[in-house]
Amino acid sequence: MENYINSIIDDLADKINAEKERLIFQRCCEKIQTNEPIDFAKEGLRRFPRMKIDHNSANQTESYYWNDGSDEGLHLITFYFGIEDMQLNAENNIFTGFKYI
Repeated sequence: MENYINSIIDDLADKINAEKERLIFQRCCEKIQTNEPIDFAKEGLRRFPRMKIDHNSANQTESYYWNDGSDEGLHLITFYFGIEDMQLNAENNIFTGFKYI
């Protein structure tokens, strides 16, 4: 049973991460006018990364900024999650996700 629950959680995490990456890439295309695919794992290993991720545990946000040469960078997207975002349906299944701005 524990393996089953873990596999469901892993699948959900993979789907959420894939959707987040799709949304980040969409914002990159919109805001910096590029269609160049961005490998986020590889980007983190660069000496001068083009993207900065700020995590704020107090308000449960994750913000992405593009290094455009300015002091603050170009805000791409912010994801946030709160316990109030969890939903329970009639069959007592829990659904969760994230919101973004």
